[in-house]
Amino acid sequence: MIYNKEMESYLNISSKLNESSSSINLYILRGVNCDGEPYFYLKNNCCNLIDNDNVKFTEEMLTKLEWDCNEIYINDSEDIICLLQTALFTVKLIKTILKTQYSSQSFDIVMSLDDGKEFEVLPSATIRFYAIRNNYYYISHDKLNLESFSQPILIESVKVK
Repeated sequence: MIYNKEMESYLNISSKLNESSSSINLYILRGVNCDGEPYFYLKNNCCNLIDNDNVKFTEEMLTKLEWDCNEIYINDSEDIICLLQTALFTVKLIKTILKTQYSSQSFDIVMSLDDGKEFEVLPSATIRFYAIRNNYYYISHDKLNLESFSQPILIESVKVK
């Protein structure tokens, strides 16, 4: 797991608390595009990608499709640490599903946190995941790149066994 300094400060606080668990049901499906390339998506997200043969995107465009479709938005608490714990639980759940069901594919799971202060809204977390294709990363793992984000961000990688 890699993260920027903004996220590190939240993780340090969160690590001192009991780990959260939630009752989240996630289903990650595998589709195949018109060229036979696999892509992965959340069930009931992104217009229910069920017409697999109609997906014409390839390689990097498939990654961008996954980035757009595989978004989980969490804003169920005013307490940002409680929210963070729910988001971390969700990241672990996604990682477990991907490792178990799609072990021949590498993925990145990206989580960002918004404290809500800038626009005076409730805090929120956004989680996305995508498959790594031809060594293409939607967000670079470079530490300088991560520090360029104003919001706390972390990336959890799921590597091929």
